[in-house]
Amino acid sequence: MRTLARISVLLTLAVAAAGCATEPSTPPAVGDRVTVAQGGLRGTDDRTVVAFQGIPYAAPPTGAARWTAPRPADAWPGERDATRPGPRCPQTGPSGALLGDEDCLTLAVHGPSGTRSGAKRPVLVWIHGGGLNVGGADETDPRRLVTEGGIVVVSINYRLGALGFLSVPGLPGGGTFGLRDQQLALRWVQQNIAAFGGDPGRVTLYGVSAGGDSVCSHLASPASRGLFHRAILGSSACHGTNALDTLRPGLGPAADTWKPLPVLDGLGTTYAAGLGCPDANLDCLRALPTEKVAAANVYYWSPATGTETLPRRPSEAIAAGEAADVPVLMGIVRDEGASLVAGAYAAPPLDEARFTEFLSTLAGPRAEAAKAAYPLAGRTPNRAFADVYGDRSFACPNMITYRDLGDRVWVYELTEPDLPAFRFTPPPDMAGTTAHGADLSMIFTVLDDPRPLTEPQQRLARQMRAYWAAFVTTGEPRADGAPTWPAYGDPGTQLNLRAGGTVAEPAEVAAERHHCAVW
Repeated sequence: MRTLARISVLLTLAVAAAGCATEPSTPPAVGDRVTVAQGGLRGTDDRTVVAFQGIPYAAPPTGAARWTAPRPADAWPGERDATRPGPRCPQTGPSGALLGDEDCLTLAVHGPSGTRSGAKRPVLVWIHGGGLNVGGADETDPRRLVTEGGIVVVSINYRLGALGFLSVPGLPGGGTFGLRDQQLALRWVQQNIAAFGGDPGRVTLYGVSAGGDSVCSHLASPASRGLFHRAILGSSACHGTNALDTLRPGLGPAADTWKPLPVLDGLGTTYAAGLGCPDANLDCLRALPTEKVAAANVYYWSPATGTETLPRRPSEAIAAGEAADVPVLMGIVRDEGASLVAGAYAAPPLDEARFTEFLSTLAGPRAEAAKAAYPLAGRTPNRAFADVYGDRSFACPNMITYRDLGDRVWVYELTEPDLPAFRFTPPPDMAGTTAHGADLSMIFTVLDDPRPLTEPQQRLARQMRAYWAAFVTTGEPRADGAPTWPAYGDPGTQLNLRAGGTVAEPAEVAAERHHCAVW
């Protein structure tokens, strides 16, 4: 009997041990430590959000590597401190002084505390704006979207200005280095984001202003295929027609958002000569100090078309059905031109004669209709030209993009007035506007402009974050308790976002609001 009892106990223990051996173990929460392909990282965990900042995704593009394709970061020994943001890429600050460092190709990852490695949370990759000349991953805080939406947010730095988009004859990859940085960051996400609890199969690209233009480029770039699965674009225009030439008529192709490679080659050759490097000698250019290269950013440096990275303009690729087949959420704010015109014509402001001249130049044969659509009565020429700029460069070109993207596009216009707008304090004649980039302040916290929202505006911001998070999660912006957001469709429906009541409206209403019959 004792022998049988012992056998019974041993069998029970064996079965229990076998059960433990086959039962999968639960991975630990990410916490403030994680391991990626290059090594260990130590970040922060405040029990609400885990954050890892200043993570190199590429080797330093310095010295002989200046103006070369980015390559993956090398491994590092031990554990790397990831508690502080990495430096911004070189740019000229508001005072004219150099900011940043060429060793700048880093990113940050924010996720909900308690997230386990392999949890497969949806991922949002944020591409900052700033005209492809300024900005950085550290200028916004995504924690509200992270906690409310339960998603992982990756924010990236990329080369700016001439360092990111210079081209001269014979330079491999000219005009595309900043875009290729972004693509390498997306490959890093595919390789490493699971360690942070993110899902590499659910990656959404998000950009506002020039960041949105970058998203346009990735929609059109064959090299970006498979690196993202949805796209959000704010305050940008894939079909935009020379936005700076609208602001200052006569600048020509040097001001275009996307430039053919030969145009960039010509600009680059002139730029190099101005820096004392005749014949665009690369050894000479690479030997220049960072300060001199960044200070000479006199052009709107932008991605080159007719290249392996970007064979066609995004508008052409979208119209031809060659863009990435992914769901898209995109839109504008009501007064896109307010901050841009106020900055360009602060001193001296436009007078009636210059306003009329600019309007006639831009409208061409429709000049009389334009004068009727944009009267000066009761407002300054600057205020009237702000409407011209926003309508011609953003609102009306985007109507073409909405139509060409097909069935899986959701469109918004933010019309709530007096919202904080990125880098803009409105002068008296721009009071009450919804200025360029105001949509960003509803989704992220803009760290250098933390102006408070009113309670109705806070409710609208929560509603918008719920839409954004739902889109990142499912590919459709359907949020509990919020008005239904229909796809754009045919003949076109968009969501008018405002604190007094968000409503769906026909696209023709928006077209009339922005005088698209003129443009």
